[in-house]
Amino acid sequence: MVTAYAHLDAFDPGVAPGAAVRQGEIVARSGQTGVGTGPHLHYEVIVDDAHTDPLTALASLGEGPSQQLEPGDLERFRAARDRIDGLRSSAL
Repeated sequence: MVTAYAHLDAFDPGVAPGAAVRQGEIVARSGQTGVGTGPHLHYEVIVDDAHTDPLTALASLGEGPSQQLEPGDLERFRAARDRIDGLRSSAL
């Protein structure tokens, strides 16, 4: 599995092209290039030289989450998301 990143402002210290990174690690700061409408990151996952959907890349390798969602998990997630969104909008 290889990941590719574009439209970056700069890599974080200690991260260079070709360096191994782990999930959740900050590798770079998003930037803006060309005629972009704002800072953003272009991210690709490549498995066996084929561009792959990042959401299914780990599953295709037999890795990734092994736990099914429990009944009510989606509803709890949505409630937490809505609460956080409410806090964010009230802070503006």
